[in-house]
Amino acid sequence: MDWKPVLLVLLALAALGSASFVPCLNGCKCDVDVSDPVICCDFLQLNYFPLPITLPHKSYNFLALSCNLLETVPSYDLIKQAFPDLHGIDLQGNPNLNCSSLAQFSGKLAVLSDCDSPKPTECVAPQIISVTYPTTPAPAREKTFEYPKCDRTCKDILRLQKIWRDIRNMANSVNPDKILNKMGEHLREILGY
Repeated sequence: MDWKPVLLVLLALAALGSASFVPCLNGCKCDVDVSDPVICCDFLQLNYFPLPITLPHKSYNFLALSCNLLETVPSYDLIKQAFPDLHGIDLQGNPNLNCSSLAQFSGKLAVLSDCDSPKPTECVAPQIISVTYPTTPAPAREKTFEYPKCDRTCKDILRLQKIWRDIRNMANSVNPDKILNKMGEHLREILGY
C-alpha cells in the first residue's frame, strides 16, 4: 500500500483540525497555528497555480487547491522553490486539470487528484459553518474555526480530523521510558533475573 496519500490526508487533517488562518497568497488563507501548516486555496475559482511573487513560503507542508479551475501545474522544481517544505498538494475538484502534468510529482510529492478516480469530487458552493472542538493538549479549551460547508466529503474530513487528534493525543501520552522499563521488568521475570 502506498502510504503517501494516507500521510497526506492525515497531514491535512491535522493541519485543518487546529487551524488559525490569516490571509495570504492572492486570496488564499495561510494557517499559522499548527505543527503542520497548510495554505488553503479551496473554492477560489483559481485558473492558475498560486505562487509567491517574491519570497518563498517556508514551513508550509500542504497546499489545498481543491474545487478550482486549474488546468496545469508548474514544474516540481518551481513549486519546491516557492514552497521548500511542501509535502503534498490537494488538486481534487479541478475538472479542467491536465492530468499528464502530475506525472512529474511521482515519488517526489504527494498529490491528491481526481485523475484516477472514476467519480470526480463534487464541489458544492461554500457556505461557512463554524466547527468547535477541544484543542490539544488541553481539552478544557475550545477552539472554533470556519470551514466551508459541503457534501459528505467534509463530514468525513471532520471525522478524520477528530480521529487524527485522538491518535496524536495518544502518541503524545506515550512515555517510552516507562514502556521500556515495563518490558525490562517482564523480561527479567521471564528469564528469572
